[in-house]
Amino acid sequence: MTPRRPALMFVHGLPLWRGPTTDWATYCRSAVIAARAEPVFFGYSGWSGLAALLRPHGRAASRLAREFLTAYEQCRAAYGIPAVIAHSLGSYLVAQALSDHPREVAFRGIVLFGSLVHPDYDWAGAIARGQVPARHLRNEVGLHDWPLRWAQLLGRAGYPYGPAGLEGFTLVPGRRSINRPYVGAADARGLARYCRDVWLPFLGFTGRPARSQTPSHHRARCRAPRSRRRAVLVITS
Repeated sequence: MTPRRPALMFVHGLPLWRGPTTDWATYCRSAVIAARAEPVFFGYSGWSGLAALLRPHGRAASRLAREFLTAYEQCRAAYGIPAVIAHSLGSYLVAQALSDHPREVAFRGIVLFGSLVHPDYDWAGAIARGQVPARHLRNEVGLHDWPLRWAQLLGRAGYPYGPAGLEGFTLVPGRRSINRPYVGAADARGLARYCRDVWLPFLGFTGRPARSQTPSHHRARCRAPRSRRRAVLVITS
């Protein structure tokens, strides 16, 4: 089988204001291409993200989840199972997709930072189902304190969020922790350097094209996108 470029998806956080992560994924693009991988960006508007955040069981949240699933399916059809780096609300979209679609969604690696996923998320189950290899699962802890404090308050009010990016995920007995202290700079260029020097090697992007690989529980191709789904996907090269 002819080798093809693997894909790395980027899923940003809630884009309501300019902050330290502004354009971080764009800055990471050149490093991904240099690693002979394909950068793929999933984007959504600030208003749709806010509506989904504040009403996690409402129509806007369901629509955003469907759009992410469609983008994932298109990326997988073009490049095989992708890796993903997700920030803030993007981390929730990734975790939700894994839980809601255990037979359709898998990643060759996952990096989360500024995550607002609840600390007791069942990563052990996702690993056991073959949705992500344990050796390529990483959660950066300690970056962007105040938005995660806000997520923690929402969680206490009954929302399905938590400060995993601040406190880490709960350690599962018998398994290595997926939590890592973030030691890079917090601006967009610092995140891009960290992506190049830490995240890409961790995810196994060595600069060599990879043959199509499918985890054992995900050998069947994912279903074709539904015609009425509206994907928000940008393939940059």
